[in-house]
Amino acid sequence: MLHLKYIRNFFTVICFLLSASQMAAQVKGTPENIMSSFIYNFTAYLTWPVEETKAPFKIIVLGSNEFFQPLNYIAGVKMVKGRKIEVKLITKESEIEPCHILVVSEDFQKSLLTLNDNELLHETVIITNCLGCLTKGASINFVSVNEKIHFEINKKALDIKSIKASSQLLKLAVKVI
Repeated sequence: MLHLKYIRNFFTVICFLLSASQMAAQVKGTPENIMSSFIYNFTAYLTWPVEETKAPFKIIVLGSNEFFQPLNYIAGVKMVKGRKIEVKLITKESEIEPCHILVVSEDFQKSLLTLNDNELLHETVIITNCLGCLTKGASINFVSVNEKIHFEINKKALDIKSIKASSQLLKLAVKVI
């Protein structure tokens, strides 16, 4: 029985990686495009506390639009758990509204503590791509290891927001705190 569990976990990891690489190939291999395909794939391994099955799955990009274009492309061709994806670009914290995922550019990394305290984001996965952002409150942070894109997870930040990360996703992270 334990052997079957390992095999199932192995195939789950392989499927995640293949799905991410196939998506990255479709949107070209820039770092932002690869990270955007990872962001899409995270949705299969995260569970939000309240999920309205008919409402769109909302992703907001705060700051630079480097993630907006590839995420918007993905939104046009993919769905999250049978729901349309809605991607919005904002340039001010005052424009924040409730969403499932908030992608924070480096320009706003100093705002991570206040973003986590924002009541509109109490069930939001905050994703960053900056050194040290995981310990500043990001839920998921991208890092470069040997010139390859990896991610780290702040499980405590997810737990506070009642967002569950699957064990398979946690195993793929290079760091979990």
